[in-house]
Amino acid sequence: EDTRFLGSNTLIEPVIEDNKAPVFVGELDATFDVETAKTTLDWEEGVNDENLSINIYRDESEVDIIDPNSIVATVDASLSSFEIEVPQGEHRRSIYAITLQDALGNELSQLTG
Repeated sequence: EDTRFLGSNTLIEPVIEDNKAPVFVGELDATFDVETAKTTLDWEEGVNDENLSINIYRDESEVDIIDPNSIVATVDASLSSFEIEVPQGEHRRSIYAITLQDALGNELSQLTG
């Protein structure tokens, strides 16, 4: 066994590892406007934290784990709503989800009810 690293600690400051994802708690409402062909997502309240962003996802069916390829947009966490333009002819049932992501990229992809 290699015991070279079992000596005294030479770190001046402790190493802090952040691997905990921020959790969004709230409700997400989606409203489609036929006249403007836009869907408005509203999650009621933003978060004032410059280290957080909100990822918006869209899928055709309910999922338990978010597919990273289904991302629609990334917006500032201080926002509380976002408009998505729906291309002509793409009117279908869509399921939306949002997640919080911190500056280190930590994000929950597991959806809970």
